[in-house]
Amino acid sequence: MSANRPNRPNDALANYVPVAERIEKFHERYSEGRILTTIVEHDIETGFILMRAEIYRNNDDAMPAATGHAYEVRGESFVNKTSYIENAETGSVGRALAILGFEVKRGLASREEMEKQSRVTPDTAPRPRPEPPRPEASHTEPPRPTRIEETVNDELPRAAPTLGAPATATAISGGRLPNVRSATSAETPASEEQKSEILGLLEQLRPRDRKAQRALLMEKTGKGLRDELTAPEAQRLIDELKA
Repeated sequence: MSANRPNRPNDALANYVPVAERIEKFHERYSEGRILTTIVEHDIETGFILMRAEIYRNNDDAMPAATGHAYEVRGESFVNKTSYIENAETGSVGRALAILGFEVKRGLASREEMEKQSRVTPDTAPRPRPEPPRPEASHTEPPRPTRIEETVNDELPRAAPTLGAPATATAISGGRLPNVRSATSAETPASEEQKSEILGLLEQLRPRDRKAQRALLMEKTGKGLRDELTAPEAQRLIDELKA
């Protein structure tokens, strides 16, 4: 009746050697041999552990005859909820002994390794922890308003037209902002040509003496800067300086 009994799932592991048999065979052959295990990496948060086993044939061996590694993840199965460290240690020892040649006629993998394969699935295999999201740059700050003096061409006159007076604008040409002029000619600011000519005349009368040039300008017009002059004032000053 037992001959007709279907194979159980565990029967598939019957051809794999338990680690305990390899350990027993090792100590039978090497009575003074040593098996040392070390934790290579252990992440308490994720429950990941990597173990290393070293096999020494004699007590005075400086280098191991073989090494093996194995990892486990806490909670992959019922047994790994509390014994994942022990399972990793057993797996590393079994792999090291297999590399040394103990009980390998049926393959390097031990029974414990194959049981692990049945526990680990794509859903339970360890994954790298995702990086935390980076904060996005804030774009809530409104744009800072700029004054018209900061955006127009530097060659525009600095004097602003009189408030309340009707104003006209010349046509835009060459991509430059039009100059704003007062409709009253007496309040029209001095042109750049007039201011340049005044500067040249003051330099001729008071060479390399800015203070004296400014004093002469104040004496003739009552104003300390050429930018403060109107067009008629500038023309009268030019005529007077040329005289």
